[in-house]
Amino acid sequence: MRYWLDEIIFVVAVIVGAMLFALGLRRALKTSGAKGVLGKLLLAVNMSLIAFGTLWAQEPQPPATEETQPDADKDEVAAREKLIAEVTQLKGWKELRGLWRRLLKQVSKAKSMSGEKLPTDLVDQAQKLRDELQIGPKGQPPKQEPQAQDAPLLTAEQAFREMKGLALEIYWHLTRLTEMSTCYKRAGFEGQPQPINEQMDLLEKELADGKISQAVYTRVKETMQAYASRHTRVAAHLNTRNSVLIFKLIEEICGTAQVDISQIAPELIKKVVELSVNLGDADSSVRDEAEKALVAIGDPAIPSLRNLVKNTADEEVRMRAERILAEIE
Repeated sequence: MRYWLDEIIFVVAVIVGAMLFALGLRRALKTSGAKGVLGKLLLAVNMSLIAFGTLWAQEPQPPATEETQPDADKDEVAAREKLIAEVTQLKGWKELRGLWRRLLKQVSKAKSMSGEKLPTDLVDQAQKLRDELQIGPKGQPPKQEPQAQDAPLLTAEQAFREMKGLALEIYWHLTRLTEMSTCYKRAGFEGQPQPINEQMDLLEKELADGKISQAVYTRVKETMQAYASRHTRVAAHLNTRNSVLIFKLIEEICGTAQVDISQIAPELIKKVVELSVNLGDADSSVRDEAEKALVAIGDPAIPSLRNLVKNTADEEVRMRAERILAEIE
């Protein structure tokens, strides 16, 4: 209501001021004596009206964040920050953070390590973590059912376990980069991954066009199938709010280091893609939740959002993606 009142008063003041200005200027320039004084008086009234209208319209308003961020959203952020603080106080957090940072360094070296073995103590750490999480021989944790969208935030212990599982996923990714580097990269797992079926179609076409040999085709296909058979994906079972929690814990664990998520755990990018797709969901509440989540995730969401802006035919999706990018960048 106050917004419209501001606008009306400002417009009226400007219109009246303009009329008084024209009349006063005419009298001041063409006449002298009493009429000239009246013209100057009208000019003064005009300036007062314009100043009044401008000051009224510019009266300090509550910060935009207070209007755009409901109490429920602020409560969610506060609860998430409190939970992250609890996770960092758990026994074993510093050890896990050290393992994470070591894995990140190894991934950055992986391009020059093709065919080389990983340090024995790093392998031992990963095996210890695998035993703790009861990971099977194929490197897969027990399958988990997807969370309902209204499911609560994870407990500190549950979030800690998720971060351990993600560390193992990075380790799995690292072993593929070093042990079967060429095929793994050729299969599209370095950088933002494409869906497996699209990669398989492209592989079939390249074989048919004679661009790759049968031997290369067989090895790359086996790599793709091995990856596709991993039924558990990083954060795949988590709902939107807990997916954001995991990304925030990644920020916490990496500290000031600039980390390209697509390079350390390509599958994690699929969660970002999933949220980006939700920007076009038929349910407005799902669209709003996805937008808030992508803003909270920040930099890791940028490539997917840029791709949306460039390629989507949905005007609302493009608008939301542009709005999120403007807030992140």
